[in-house]
Amino acid sequence: LAIHREVANRRSEGGHLCDYAELMIARRRVAEARELWRQGAAILGKIGDPGELKRATAAMRAACAKAGVPPLDEGTE
Repeated sequence: LAIHREVANRRSEGGHLCDYAELMIARRRVAEARELWRQGAAILGKIGDPGELKRATAAMRAACAKAGVPPLDEGTE
């Protein structure tokens, strides 16, 4: 993440924040996951990458289902 930020690679930063949120879900750190997801999804939305956001959303929802927690974007649609 630090490298992506340093070189201003917003797409990868956003995607990796969303991926990091999945890791936090698996570790049952839902509050941290929600914040990481919010940041990553906001970047992907701002740069206009609906394909990556769709991929990340599907992966996040699957991770949440596996962990038995509500999707991180629930109530924001």
